[in-house]
Amino acid sequence: MARGIGLILVVLVAACAQQRQVKLLFIGDSVTRDGGYVVALDHMLQEVAPKRFEVIPAGRNSETITGLTEEGHPGPRPYLFDRLDSLLEQHQPDIAFFYFGINCGIYQPYSQDTQERYRRGLERIVSACQSRAIHPVLITPPPLVRRIDSIEEQQPYSWKNPYPGYDQEVLEGFRQSVKAMTSKEVTVLDGTTALKTHTEQAYAKDPIHPTALGHELLAKSLFEQLTFLPL
Repeated sequence: MARGIGLILVVLVAACAQQRQVKLLFIGDSVTRDGGYVVALDHMLQEVAPKRFEVIPAGRNSETITGLTEEGHPGPRPYLFDRLDSLLEQHQPDIAFFYFGINCGIYQPYSQDTQERYRRGLERIVSACQSRAIHPVLITPPPLVRRIDSIEEQQPYSWKNPYPGYDQEVLEGFRQSVKAMTSKEVTVLDGTTALKTHTEQAYAKDPIHPTALGHELLAKSLFEQLTFLPL
């Protein structure tokens, strides 16, 4: 799925000309904060291109790009845009990867307003990166691997009790929005298929966070899509 190699070529040429490491910043929610796929991906990159890349993890639990919080959540969910500018200024990456979506619909039924909030969030991410000559890479959201017996339809939907159609309706809408952002200036990677294809291995009781093996599968899939990097 990796496409969008306009600005990225300029970024990589500049890094090589300056004889420095290419900085890769990974921004996301708790799936990214767990560090699993980011650490595994870093190891894969170091094996094929030692010391060429600096991989920086920057995940934050519960974070969204929609600014929404569901009833019953312990406090307001963190909002990416409260920290994005400072993150980009602090790390000054060449390429920034964004893996958001699982929390962004706050586990509720499909809502056009929520889909629009997500789309606007993607546009803000791209704008913030491009204004700093950072190449943005958007990753399609992971699946919600729900356990049917864990859903109580009489209770408010939340991260503990997600809407049964959340993955097929809400997250799939987010994925389409991510794919629609593909251009010469924006690269899109598939962060969904590897986890969906191997749900039995990639998820245990937790429907949101992949297992260690799930993170390995995700990292391998992303690595195979990094055809735009000088490996």
